[in-house]
Amino acid sequence: MWDKIKKIDRKYVWAVFAVLFSAMVMLYFKGVFIGASQTDFNEMDANTENVPLSAGTVRQSFNILNDMKYIDMLLANTGEKTENVQIVLGNAQTGEVLGEQTVEVAPSNGMEQQIHLDMQTNGIDAGTELYVEIQSDAQNQDVYVCVDSGEYEEQFTQNGTALWYRIRMSITYGLVSLKLFFIITGFFVLVSALIFFVPIKGTKHYNVQMMFLVLGIIGGIAMAVMNPPGQECDGWDHFLRATDVSYGNVLRPFADVAHKDGVIRVPENINDFDFGLVQPNSSYGTVYVKNLQEQSFAKDTILMKYDGGVTSISYYPQAIGIFLGRLFGLSMYGVFLMARLFNLAVYMVIVYFAIKIIPIYKQLMAVVAIMPMMMYQAASCSPDALLNALCFLFSALCIRYALEEEKKLNWKNAIALSAILLVIFVMKYVYICIGLLVFLIPMKRFGEKKDYWKAFGIAMIPLVLIGGYLLLHMFGSVSTLQATTDGISQTQYLKQHPLMLPKVIVATIVQQFDYFMGNVNTLGWLKYPLGALLYIVPCFVVGVACVNTNEMSKKLTRVQKIICVCAGGLCILAVFVGLYIGDGVNNAVGTPVVHGFQGRYILPVLPLLFIGTGSKKIENKIERFSEKAVGGMGLMTAYAVIQLVSYCY
Repeated sequence: MWDKIKKIDRKYVWAVFAVLFSAMVMLYFKGVFIGASQTDFNEMDANTENVPLSAGTVRQSFNILNDMKYIDMLLANTGEKTENVQIVLGNAQTGEVLGEQTVEVAPSNGMEQQIHLDMQTNGIDAGTELYVEIQSDAQNQDVYVCVDSGEYEEQFTQNGTALWYRIRMSITYGLVSLKLFFIITGFFVLVSALIFFVPIKGTKHYNVQMMFLVLGIIGGIAMAVMNPPGQECDGWDHFLRATDVSYGNVLRPFADVAHKDGVIRVPENINDFDFGLVQPNSSYGTVYVKNLQEQSFAKDTILMKYDGGVTSISYYPQAIGIFLGRLFGLSMYGVFLMARLFNLAVYMVIVYFAIKIIPIYKQLMAVVAIMPMMMYQAASCSPDALLNALCFLFSALCIRYALEEEKKLNWKNAIALSAILLVIFVMKYVYICIGLLVFLIPMKRFGEKKDYWKAFGIAMIPLVLIGGYLLLHMFGSVSTLQATTDGISQTQYLKQHPLMLPKVIVATIVQQFDYFMGNVNTLGWLKYPLGALLYIVPCFVVGVACVNTNEMSKKLTRVQKIICVCAGGLCILAVFVGLYIGDGVNNAVGTPVVHGFQGRYILPVLPLLFIGTGSKKIENKIERFSEKAVGGMGLMTAYAVIQLVSYCY
């Protein structure tokens, strides 16, 4: 018996040990890293009102589900100076004060701003009734608390008088502490990765793009069908914009075709849609979907006032689906589903070719592209699906042109890159920084230097002409969106305080790292956390990236790696700056951190960061690595679909 045991290949022993150790670590740290987040009533709608604090003390009761960690609520300051507001958390049953915090509410020109409160309830039983009290100040005439009007079980009072309101706030339970992610889980990642380092015969990589296509189609269709319409971030707005494009508004922001700016064309019965966010575990999804299946688009249309800009090309796939859905007389649900399926189809085709043509890190690109969050966006009406796919395609083309030396390049190749980059810029201008990847391509790939500069010049023509026009249009729009205080905009404030921006970015990364990482695997307007995947998915992606090398990847020079990291890093930095300057709703003038940034914004350039930091010393000898990598992430996406169903239905 012992002789048979000794003959067992050590690679299997290490594999079993890694699996058991990983399972033990996951069970042990489950309560440390994985928490449940309940987000209630923190989005604006028609029932939203502002209650002045000058009228008296505001008090809101609520029952907790678990150990509470922090609260976010919406306040507004219509004055010209920063006001101090005292907020108290207490036990409604015992009267005990559990937390007290004084916050500064900066002038916000009447716009709501999110206030973060670190208030914990360690040791308080689930179901206990608590209250949050916002102290009034007779001298404070300018601060308002954002509430939702309606009949609710929880009690809202002002100066002891009960009112039919509820404070719009989100409550986060459990501890989602991912700042120590790479430290505490180091042993977990290291030991789990041993299976990848065990020498195994056979280094053949299978058809990665076909695996992605099959698993992505299955997971994407499941996401499209199971996810109630409009639940993705800005889902209702995206559907309205796509509907407008389906009616002929196909050239914005370059020209007004179907109507003037400031309005969108929608069906006459659009309000029958009865849009709403499905709360987790409310079982409302079945009723919500059934209501949409019983209604159809009206043939007549109306023009609805719409302040947000429409970039038509971002919604071409969804608009085609909506047009065909209307043409075939499908229900509202059917039309919404058609929009999602066309968006998914375009995403799958573009990413398929990106994975096919990139000569290195194929498995990594496939793994990132099939992540639950990526598939969730692809199977929705979000324009981020097309943006993510084009970022992958542009990255793949640049890397291919840089490393595959057998084919000579010409101006047609440069035009192809220019066209993709231009569409990326039109969709979301901050990702223009990915264009830095063109400098991966050596001049010698074009032959003579004059051929290189000829191709470069031709490619720059559409970027300069169309991009320049959009820049002028964009800066005019951004200036209208910026918050102002004492007549000073965010841009003017940064000019007066040039060191403020780097401080804000560093503070944002340090203070909100948990939030960024957490919402990478939180679906449905950041309401549906995917449990253990919050922890597993980042580990898995890092593990695949560390060993996803081949002979071609070793050709990358140090300069080329730096370019990859800079291109990805500058895109992320541009998102921070763009939100800080252009989002006047969430970011008041001089706010110390950037609000509104979500971890999913990093995903389109995530492969570049890993490619730029990969090591040439690692030799990948993993048998059936493609199946393990892509198939593993495919299983996680399947689990996400199951979680989605359990949350919504």
